[in-house]
Amino acid sequence: MICRQTILLIALLIVGCEETTEPQDCAGVAGGMAVEDCFGVCGGLAILDSCAVCVGGTTNMTACTQDCVGVWGGIAFIDSCGVCGGNMIIIDNCPECDVGLDKGCDGICSENPLVLDACGICGGNASSCLVDIDGNIYETVQIGEQIWMAENLKVTHYNNGDEIPNGYSNADWENLSTGAFAVYPSDNDDESIATCGDNCVEIYGNIYNWYALNEERGLCPEGYHAPSEEEWQTLELFLGISSYHINNTGSAYRGTNEASQLAGNKDLWKDGNLDNNQDFGISNFNALPSGERHRGWGFLSLNSSATFWSDTEHHNLTQFSWYRQIDWDDEKILRNIKYKEYGYSIRCLKD
Repeated sequence: MICRQTILLIALLIVGCEETTEPQDCAGVAGGMAVEDCFGVCGGLAILDSCAVCVGGTTNMTACTQDCVGVWGGIAFIDSCGVCGGNMIIIDNCPECDVGLDKGCDGICSENPLVLDACGICGGNASSCLVDIDGNIYETVQIGEQIWMAENLKVTHYNNGDEIPNGYSNADWENLSTGAFAVYPSDNDDESIATCGDNCVEIYGNIYNWYALNEERGLCPEGYHAPSEEEWQTLELFLGISSYHINNTGSAYRGTNEASQLAGNKDLWKDGNLDNNQDFGISNFNALPSGERHRGWGFLSLNSSATFWSDTEHHNLTQFSWYRQIDWDDEKILRNIKYKEYGYSIRCLKD
């Protein structure tokens, strides 16, 4: 006969052996970090824009913009007389100002008239959009908690006004140890001839060596900086690369389809696994196949590869720095190190 104490002991042992499980995320992964976006998609990339509308991700909606008054989602526009919110469509009917006065973008004649800022806001201070020291305006995108430039950098001056050197031959470029930029030649190959027109910069931005982004004079627009290795990993983790694979390097591509999520504009990419993935472009990061400048071989890989610098040196091999690469034939992201003399694209990140 089994005594009551024996039965109690067996029951306690059974209870003690029960597995404790971590809470599951929306994808059913114990301890996972995936959450539903504003569109109800688990792990999705949709966000609420400045008009409180769910955009991006799989919504097929784009973020609202400011009108010339500075109202998000507003309808005011510049009429043919240069007046914000005006209704003139025939230039001959534009009212004239008295002698000594000039008409501002608000339609008011004054000695100190209001003008449109670089963001197209009447009387604004260019704080509502991202503008570099040369006056180039950039689209931005929020991915997770980070705000990235959604275009490649194209600035030609440091933030103190000094020119960034360019125009180097392949031999000179290979031996640089100071900041420089290059422009992919519009007649370099069939791809550049087909897509660049007269100037590759307008589509693909400039190509910079690592020394340029590490300059104390500043390269990114005010309030932005070149991303560190840790900040690239934050982006990749949000897109779905596991913490187990996040530090993989070498020829191994990491993740599942995160490169496809970051890429944009299928018309510019060589047809392959990257642009055939169903999640191509959903992040609105808009990575384009801007190619690179090899440290010794010149310009390569337009329409097949996008490469982006990190500002982080390798901890032992300080002649190398970390970078990210997206290729036409793989949906995953390559993480590796290269000599600082290589020329890659730069995406700036908000401070």
